[in-house]
Amino acid sequence: MAKGASSTTKLPKGVYWRDGVLYGRKRINRRLQRFSLDTSDPASAKTRFEQRVKLLLAEKHGEARYSVEDAVVAWSAQVQRLVSSKTSTRYLSSLAQLKCFLIGIALDQVDSKLLSAIVEGRRKTGVKDATIKRDLNALSSVMKYAAGRGWCQGNPVPAWLALEQVKEVEAAITLPREQDIALVKSRAPAMIAHAISVAILTGAREDELAKAQRSDIDHKRRQFTITGKRNKRRTIELDHAAYEALAAVPAYVGSQNLFWHDAGEQYSTLPQQFYRLVEVTIEWAAAHDIDFRKFTFHSLRHLHAITFLKAGNLIHVLQHRLGHTSVATTEKYLRAGFLTEQEQRAVKFGKVA
Repeated sequence: MAKGASSTTKLPKGVYWRDGVLYGRKRINRRLQRFSLDTSDPASAKTRFEQRVKLLLAEKHGEARYSVEDAVVAWSAQVQRLVSSKTSTRYLSSLAQLKCFLIGIALDQVDSKLLSAIVEGRRKTGVKDATIKRDLNALSSVMKYAAGRGWCQGNPVPAWLALEQVKEVEAAITLPREQDIALVKSRAPAMIAHAISVAILTGAREDELAKAQRSDIDHKRRQFTITGKRNKRRTIELDHAAYEALAAVPAYVGSQNLFWHDAGEQYSTLPQQFYRLVEVTIEWAAAHDIDFRKFTFHSLRHLHAITFLKAGNLIHVLQHRLGHTSVATTEKYLRAGFLTEQEQRAVKFGKVA
């Protein structure tokens, strides 16, 4: 039984506990079918059980024609294993926005006509193309899962997107000013102030710093190992300033968390805390007639990237440092307008003697 589950909780017929997870069983064509429902919530289990039985009966009679809703239910039970927790949350939100377009639609009806209708419908409500593209990426994940199960012939979404009917406009990069960073740091809790300094000097993301461990710092080699998206690890070199910033972060006895709060716990809400810190600083600056321009934590990563390139480092080195899968992503810093023509040549080809 799941932790915290009541022994008196009434389960739907055909649903039972196994090692803390709810399973279903149904005899079809004299064969007892058992299957995991991948949940410990009885209400969710009931929906998933009914959906799975519906599919099994359709298969028995040779009438299986799966709907997008069928695929979403099955995919939802597996999504945590397919993508990161952050991505799955975003995908589920996107699919909720697309639900009105997908009701009653069979998987084999997902074609260019439907995808075009989704785009036009979303645009009419004022949704930007970048958001629409993320919504379609969520649908693509479902279609890929369904194709893998043999429920449909391939995934039409990537090929359709490749036609560039939905173009994600590259957002302009803005860099925070020194005085704005200094003001936020002066009003921040000590640990968040340290995180700001480290982000500027390493280019690490908020969530990467939040889960960093003290053992990730190699003091002998002056290197820092970062766990990025999809738990991919990368190790970067530290210059003197970056090493000193990391070494200056105080430790909590008995905790391996590099950045911690209270009794050494890991930060789980660092983005929200930083956002509130900036919002409060805006109000304080306005009340004291101080010129302050708000900035995001991610803009500290941009500041690091531009500073790193202006120091003459190669674009491919920055790619690894930031954890970009493709150098094409890193090259946005060449288009941002902060580097001179000579600096751009240097970071792409190296300095000419």
